[in-house]
This record gives sequence, structure tokens and C-alpha cells, in this order.
Amino acid sequence: MWRELLFIIIGFTLFIGILYWVLVRAAWLGNRIHQDPRFKRRVLFIAAIPYILGGLVGTVEVATGNEELKTLAGLAISIPMAWLFLWAARRTKIPPG
Repeated sequence: MWRELLFIIIGFTLFIGILYWVLVRAAWLGNRIHQDPRFKRRVLFIAAIPYILGGLVGTVEVATGNEELKTLAGLAISIPMAWLFLWAARRTKIPPG
């Protein structure tokens, strides 16, 4: 009984610690994205990569016959999201110098 209680307390403490770290890190990244346009552009390009790769892998899998044609319905999400991130990255103004 006491081992279970100890496990719950330690697990909950670790969970709260990790959650706190993630939130602090997200706040720090948000501040840096707001202040540094080069970093913002980099983050936007990196955010587009999973959507681009997902669309490519899905298309290749359908073309090779490993997946059904219904898999291409996922392109309705991946293409606009990738375009949105790439468009925002391209429109981010980088000051000279």
C-alpha cells in the first residue's frame, strides 16, 4: 500500500515538474520568436517539415500500393498547413545587418 502511494506521489511530482519545464520553455520560445525574426522564420520552416514529409510519405505509399486511396484525404490537411507555415516564414521580414 505504501509503495503505491509513494509511486503516485513521485509520479505526480515528476509530471508537474515536466509540465512546469515545458510551459516555461514555451514562454521563453514565444518571447524569443517575438523578438528575433530570424528565429521566427526558422521555427516556421521547421514547423512545416512534418506536414511536407507526411504528405510525401502518404503520396508515395499510395503510389506504391501499400496504402488505400483514402489515405490521400490527409493531404487536405497537410498541404494547407505546410503552405501556411511556409507562407508565414517567407513573409517574415528580416532586418538588414
